[in-house]
Amino acid sequence: ELVRQRLSVCGVCVLWLDEAQDVMRSGSEAEVTKICNTLKTLCKGDHAVVVILSGIETLATLPKFDPQIDSRFSKLWLDEVAPGSDAKGIWRLLQAYCAAAGLETPPRGDLIQRLFHSCRNRLGKSIERIVDAIELALFNGNTALTIDHFAQAYALKEGCRSNRNIFLVDKWASISTDRTDNPEELFPRRKRRKSSNRKGAV
Repeated sequence: ELVRQRLSVCGVCVLWLDEAQDVMRSGSEAEVTKICNTLKTLCKGDHAVVVILSGIETLATLPKFDPQIDSRFSKLWLDEVAPGSDAKGIWRLLQAYCAAAGLETPPRGDLIQRLFHSCRNRLGKSIERIVDAIELALFNGNTALTIDHFAQAYALKEGCRSNRNIFLVDKWASISTDRTDNPEELFPRRKRRKSSNRKGAV
């Protein structure tokens, strides 16, 4: 009730909750159900607001906790970005960000293609990486944004060697960006020593 009152006093018409998949991490079905009821309550009454939930794919499982959520909310899936359809728009965005930061725009070349590949074709990640590169350029006191800033930003976030850096190598498209969920692939288990049935000499 306090939330509804505050939203009304502030004149809020739209409430956007990003990373909304986190509501399901409590591990308690009862807790998630309470949150679903709260969301439904916000959407009705004299001071109803438009509720927007955004997040990763696991957010799509939220309606299983409350079928009314499924009927009340429209769903919109954002496709992955692709060089053929989205490169021009992202390049214009990069130019606008550079202008706002007072930096010269880097040579275009295949920068956007490398960017998309490094971000697994995710729009949000691509924008974040542009911002990270610009921050590095400003921190270093540079006047121009270069592909080296993207390489630094990628290395810091991904923890990769230079020969696996998509912004540094020539055959960048052959570098896999899939992350494994198997810790043994990241940290191979040491092989156990074969036990010997022979007893040591006394």
